[in-house]
Amino acid sequence: PSRMGLDCAATHILNGMADQEALNALLAGRDSWNTYREQHPADAQTRVDLTAANLIGADLRHLDLKYADLNGAVMVGARLLSADLNGADLTDAVLVGASMDGTDLSNATLVGANLAAADLGSSAMLGADFSGANLAAVSWNDVAMWPEGFTPPSA
Repeated sequence: PSRMGLDCAATHILNGMADQEALNALLAGRDSWNTYREQHPADAQTRVDLTAANLIGADLRHLDLKYADLNGAVMVGARLLSADLNGADLTDAVLVGASMDGTDLSNATLVGANLAAADLGSSAMLGADFSGANLAAVSWNDVAMWPEGFTPPSA
């Protein structure tokens, strides 16, 4: 297993669309990812491509995933505590049971994402789009900022 706690063989099977250099940096750990991000800054027009990445159970705590394209990524049980996902595209991502306490989801796109049983406590969500997302049994404790007009479902 890699330092991120993932089976590398299984990771390669599911990661047919992600930028392999970016994915390798992410799976190698925090220092490798931070170096990659310094060399490849992202913004709304230039996104880091992690499309359909297999990040099941990954430790992504405190990482800069700002403007990352995680469209269709499988992140079941991932640890994203205090990660920066500002402006990230998580369309159709699978985040079932993910620990996202304190995560910045401001301006993130979570259209059709599956967040069932995820912990979004203390997260910032201003401008996030949850259209069509599965929000069953999500923990919303102490959410810092809600998207305008958004009403969370009851747990």
